[in-house]
Amino acid sequence: MYHYGYGCHHPRVIIHPTQCCVQQHFHTEEVVHVHPVQIQHVNHLLYQHVHEYPVSQYETCQVHHQNIQCGAPPCC
Repeated sequence: MYHYGYGCHHPRVIIHPTQCCVQQHFHTEEVVHVHPVQIQHVNHLLYQHVHEYPVSQYETCQVHHQNIQCGAPPCC
């Protein structure tokens, strides 16, 4: 013990281990993500080939002659 003049004692000093206090600091930073989009328009053209078969009609008459002889011609 140390004596400091006229009978005064210096108080005992006890030093404890340093306490670590962590202060968290946050900040926000914006990160831009660019996603390009390309649109392709596809036009489709379909050719439909239609085959037509025009039909014409006609009639014919077939004439037949038939001669029937019933016996011999009379004599003149």
